[in-house]
Amino acid sequence: LSPGEEMIVTKEKRSYQRREVFRHVTYEASSPAQKTNAIDADIQNISTGGACIVTGKAQDPGSVVMLMRPLKHINLMVPSLAEVMWAVRVDGEFRLGLQFIPGRIKMR
Repeated sequence: LSPGEEMIVTKEKRSYQRREVFRHVTYEASSPAQKTNAIDADIQNISTGGACIVTGKAQDPGSVVMLMRPLKHINLMVPSLAEVMWAVRVDGEFRLGLQFIPGRIKMR
């Protein structure tokens, strides 16, 4: 660094290390204004605590979605509740930062 320059260091907020994966998934989002519907997305990275997905549909931070994740080596989709922590528009698509909500999902 030159004299007078400052180095800004930011601490990573994630508790879990993310793995880069490129896998197609769907998620469901509902709000009082719209019905629940399946929306296509691609996972960019994932960890035990959350994921980053890319989708064509905007979601507001704070909203809750149900991500349907495929299990490795088995033809089975696993539902995971997640809160949208952030959303960024990039080249006409939306990147969503999801934090998984721990707990059990009750099946009807």
